[in-house]
Amino acid sequence: MSWPTTLLSLGTVFLLANPALSGPTPTSPAHETFLKRVDAALASRESRQVAAVSDTKSWREAGYPQLDALKMILPKGPLIRDGNLSDTSVLYKDPNGRSWRLTLQHDAERDVWLAVIHSHPCPRGGIRRRPGTGREESRPSVETWTILECWPLPM
Repeated sequence: MSWPTTLLSLGTVFLLANPALSGPTPTSPAHETFLKRVDAALASRESRQVAAVSDTKSWREAGYPQLDALKMILPKGPLIRDGNLSDTSVLYKDPNGRSWRLTLQHDAERDVWLAVIHSHPCPRGGIRRRPGTGREESRPSVETWTILECWPLPM
């Protein structure tokens, strides 16, 4: 067996042994179908439709309240999909030309793509204090949720 054939065989074995690398790709039909569902949910501006494409399970497991008890916030519409930043990040633009990032993750258990939920559209910039080095800020209660983050993120 020549070395190129051996190398190809090893690559195949590696991919088969690492299902995360051979899972659904962002160019797969399932990924594009999911993004069309997100587009429709964002166009509807209805919280139940947006929640249906979101990773509510991880949100709840992180200790956040039910989405029904919170106010969904979105940038002014219409929102237009504007391209991919990476395999799991998609950009949208609002009518003012401002960019918003949608972060995706693949739920391998259910074999579905889901949008990551955030409590604020724009996280605060700056560096947090190290615990025990001064006045601690209490964690504010969560009142809102969104699947879009301002982009680029503040420093």
